[in-house]
Amino acid sequence: MGYLTLDQHATITEANLAADGHHVCEIDLQAESGPRSVQIEVVRSADGQECRAVLEDISERKAQALALRESTAFARAARAAAGIRSVIDGSCEYFSLEYPCDGVLGPRWFKKLAQTEDELARFK
Repeated sequence: MGYLTLDQHATITEANLAADGHHVCEIDLQAESGPRSVQIEVVRSADGQECRAVLEDISERKAQALALRESTAFARAARAAAGIRSVIDGSCEYFSLEYPCDGVLGPRWFKKLAQTEDELARFK
């Protein structure tokens, strides 16, 4: 059994009032068994007299998505470390890695560079 906060209840109530009578939202619940994430799909009948809701536990799906993001970030960090090490130990003169980063205004791309002083001098 999970419980909704007043804010979560307001979200679902407002969903019933959507112009097209259809709304999907995700809510994090504190259940007796621990935190759970659910997706609620609300559909209002054409005459506005009935409202049907489908509640789906998406906790496992969200956990898998988080694990994938973390493993991707770890792999990217390992690749960056190996590239920088290869410049430091002299096995290559230049390393470059472009990577995305989610920001407040949306995703942004960054470029990480490592190069020897000799390589840097070539471009001066």
